[in-house]
Amino acid sequence: MDTNEMRAVRLHEHGDPDVLQVEEVDRPEPAADELLIEVAAAGVNPVDTYFRDGSYEPVDVPFTPGVDFAGTVVETGPTVEHFEAGDSVYGTGMGNGAFQGSYADTRRYRPIASFTSPTVST
Repeated sequence: MDTNEMRAVRLHEHGDPDVLQVEEVDRPEPAADELLIEVAAAGVNPVDTYFRDGSYEPVDVPFTPGVDFAGTVVETGPTVEHFEAGDSVYGTGMGNGAFQGSYADTRRYRPIASFTSPTVST
């Protein structure tokens, strides 16, 4: 696998979990207002199963499911503020243009808010 490719769980038809396949796909490029995230963890949100089986908001196939994630920013689009490469982030695609794609090595994400990490005093 070259540096322009990544692994992703994809589906080419709606159905039971056996329609999910691990594939090598092109690594996405962030748009001007997006982050590129290296995914460290992806949640299995119940809504992911509804997208997979086709019972919730029909989506075009093939696609990479997964709305919830945690990871590290690896690249930012030119108009992104408050984030930079190396930042730890988490998010959900729900309410954010139905962004999917957490079941992959990297994913695009449009930030809708910025947060600073809390400091802990002892």
